[in-house]
Amino acid sequence: MTSHVILALHNQIVMLNFFESIRTVLSGSDGEDRFKEAVKQFEEVYRDREETGEYRCVSEGRKAWEMVEKARGKGSMKEKVLELQREQEESKVEESEKVLTTALVEDSRKELHQ
Repeated sequence: MTSHVILALHNQIVMLNFFESIRTVLSGSDGEDRFKEAVKQFEEVYRDREETGEYRCVSEGRKAWEMVEKARGKGSMKEKVLELQREQEESKVEESEKVLTTALVEDSRKELHQ
């Protein structure tokens, strides 16, 4: 729990510093030009044009998050839950078929005995 709070605070500080830097750049007389140049530089550094076309830091973050989910058991557990749900649905269908078959057989027997 404590590590989550520390991480959340760290992320907030990073974001606050990020936006403060943007405000500083924009407040100067050549702010718009400097901002455009900074955006261009950011795209050159972080854009992954060869693979997905999205920012490399985003795709790397997504991969890292998948690893975290699997390490915590969420990724594999999700698959297990889905498999269990499929098995339960198949079992319900099989049970329904048995009940219907039994009812049909009994109805047929009653008709034969009448």
